[in-house]
Amino acid sequence: MVLEARELPPLYCFDFIYRHQMERFFSRRVEAINCDSPIVPAEYIRLQREIVEARRMTAVCSSATAGCVTSVGGTQYVVQLPADQNDMGRCDCRFYQQLLRPCRHAVALLQKLKQSIAPHYHWSYTTTTWREVYSKTLPPINVSALADGDLQPPTFKRKRGRPQKERKEVGSRSSTQHCSVCGRDDHRRRDSAGWSAALQTYELGTRYPTIVAGITSGFDVGLPRIDRTFIPPNHKSATKDPDTVRTKIDKELAAGRYSGPFTRAECELTVGGPFQCSPISLAPKPPDGWRFIQDASFPLDDPDTLSINAQIQSDDWPCTYAGIATVIWQ
Repeated sequence: MVLEARELPPLYCFDFIYRHQMERFFSRRVEAINCDSPIVPAEYIRLQREIVEARRMTAVCSSATAGCVTSVGGTQYVVQLPADQNDMGRCDCRFYQQLLRPCRHAVALLQKLKQSIAPHYHWSYTTTTWREVYSKTLPPINVSALADGDLQPPTFKRKRGRPQKERKEVGSRSSTQHCSVCGRDDHRRRDSAGWSAALQTYELGTRYPTIVAGITSGFDVGLPRIDRTFIPPNHKSATKDPDTVRTKIDKELAAGRYSGPFTRAECELTVGGPFQCSPISLAPKPPDGWRFIQDASFPLDDPDTLSINAQIQSDDWPCTYAGIATVIWQ
C-alpha cells in the first residue's frame, strides 16, 4: 500500500492511505459483526490447538478453582483459576498472567472440571470488545475540491562561520553515574545490586527469585550431574577452514568467554569432576564465509550419552512473546 502511494503528491498520498484504512476498517467491522464465537477468531483458532495439546496432559483437581497439571514431559504446574470476573488466574508457567488468557495447563484443568474456557479470557480478547473497537466508521473525505492554501515554509537563515558546538566545561557538571532504576550511585542497572534494587522497586522479588543469585553465582539450567567424561571429536567440517576456528576461539578467549586450554585432568580438577564437551563444526555462510557452531545437540542417537540440549527441560524455560497492546495495557 505504501509503495503505491509514495509516488503521489503529499495530499493525494495521505488521501490514498486514508481511503485504504477506511475500507480496511469497514471490512473488519463487518467481520466482527458476523463473528459468532465469544472470542476473536485468531485466538479461537489458537485455543483449538491448545485444547488438543491439553488432552495429552494429566490434571488433578484440588478445588473448583485450583489443581495440578502434569505435562507430557513430566513437569508439574500449579494452576489457580479466578474466583470471580474481577480476579485473574495464575499458572507456574506464567503465560496465564502475562498474556491474560488461559494457558494450555489451565485449559487442561478447565476440561477436567468440565467448565467453559471462553469466560476465563480477559475482556480484550472478547468479540464484544472487538465490535466496540470498530463500532464507529471513518468518515469519507473529498480532497478533489479543496481550496489552495497560502501557507509557505518557514524562513531559514544559516549563521556565518563554523557551526557552534556545545562544550562541557571542566567541573561544571557532575560526572557521577547513577542507576537508571533507583537513582543511587553505588551500583549500575546491569549489575546484581541494580537488579536487586529494580526487583524491590517494582515488588517482583518473589516472582523472579533466582535472577540476583544467578547473576552473582551463575544460573542453574537444570543439567543433571555428569558421572563420566565425554569428549567427542570435532565434526569433519571443522577441518575445512582451521583459520576460522582458531580466530573464533582466540576472540572468545580475549573476551573472557572461553578459558584454557586444559588437559582432561586439569579440566576435571577445575570443574570438580567429570565433564561433557560439544563438538565444533562449520556451516557455510553466504556469500563465502563460515558460521562457527558448537553442536550442543550431539550425540543424537547414543543410548549411553545424552546431548546437552536433550538434558535440558524446555518446559522449564518458557519464552513469552507479547504484542504492543498487551505491553501498553500492563
